Amino acid sequence: MGLQVDWEVEAERERVTISGEDPEVKRARRRATVRFFLVLFGFLAVIALIIGAIAVRWRYVTWQDEQALRDTIASEVTALRIGDRALFLELQRSASEDWAITQSSVWDQYQQLKQTQEVNFTGRVVDMTIDDQRARILIEELINGAPYGRVWFYWRYEDGWHHVPPDYTFWGQRRTLTSNGLTVEYQSFDQTVAASIANVVDGWLHTSCVIDCVESLIIEIVPAPDLTTNWAENDTARIVFSSPYVREARLDLPFNPVAQLEIANLLARRVVENANGQSFDPNSEAEFLKRAAAAWLVGRYLNVSSGAHMLDSFAQIYGDEAVGTLVRSLTPESGISRLLTIANTDSLANLPLDWRDYLTWKLNQEGFAVQVNSIESTQDAAGNPLLIASAQNSTGSAISATFALINGQWQRTG
Repeated sequence: MGLQVDWEVEAERERVTISGEDPEVKRARRRATVRFFLVLFGFLAVIALIIGAIAVRWRYVTWQDEQALRDTIASEVTALRIGDRALFLELQRSASEDWAITQSSVWDQYQQLKQTQEVNFTGRVVDMTIDDQRARILIEELINGAPYGRVWFYWRYEDGWHHVPPDYTFWGQRRTLTSNGLTVEYQSFDQTVAASIANVVDGWLHTSCVIDCVESLIIEIVPAPDLTTNWAENDTARIVFSSPYVREARLDLPFNPVAQLEIANLLARRVVENANGQSFDPNSEAEFLKRAAAAWLVGRYLNVSSGAHMLDSFAQIYGDEAVGTLVRSLTPESGISRLLTIANTDSLANLPLDWRDYLTWKLNQEGFAVQVNSIESTQDAAGNPLLIASAQNSTGSAISATFALINGQWQRTG
């Protein structure tokens, strides 16, 4: 019994000894762990240094490429500024001789422009994108104080950067802007143009609703210098529009007035056609009213006088919605008297309208190529209403025409 107890005590001591870790072993494991992390951190530091060195080298090489390109641009601008034709042409390069001929003509145009306009070749690079051996830059020039931009393309040859023909495949990634039924499709270089179009045309769609709301409209901006702004083939909801930067363009007017007018005309005509949906005789008063309504809508889009004087004055008196009512109610037999029904009156003489564009149309229908500039409302000896139109022909000669209200219509009597 005593031996058994001693054995049990000894076993218990052994278990206690075994269950406790040797301090030296524990320290050795801790040292091994520290060494592992030190080696790991050292390895990562070396990798980071290598990556950093590569990044620094890449940035340096990129900086060298960019600086070399900027030097070339500065030389080209200087050549234009001082009139050094040889230097300017030396910086041009292409496999075709056509480019040298084209740029020679460009140089001549610049020199002529300098003689007639106030031109400042600032040399400021508004935008620069380098993609390996090719580059695209947008450069500023001031003409009569207004900022214009031109897009130039370059290629890095063994002897440096040279100005090369346009590469419209190098215009950026395709992107889309959408807002209230309007979609603008473009490439990234035209970001400012697309944003300006979206902002302006969105308001036009709202204005269109006085005649007919447009459910969906797509405007696609394409870098194509020979493209005419128009509806796309086989897509009645898509207007294709050339990027303004394929030629010289105002930097402060990305959606310039000319482009606005082109798109406004297309949209207004489509709105009027959709609202009525009928075809009229091109020489009929019904067709005149449709065209006048489209011109009026363009004026509302652009907040300018579009020459639709009769409907401008009609809308001022009876409201914009009256123009929409007019358009939707037109038939092939409709005439100017259709205004009477909407105005709830029985005589054109009771409509205090600006008849200039209507009387111009009447005279043009008779073969007179004139523009009516002013109208005097008066009466004949019998008290019948008269309109005395003062017009001007293409040579600048003044012409007077008298219109009397006969059978409810304005008819020329003199």
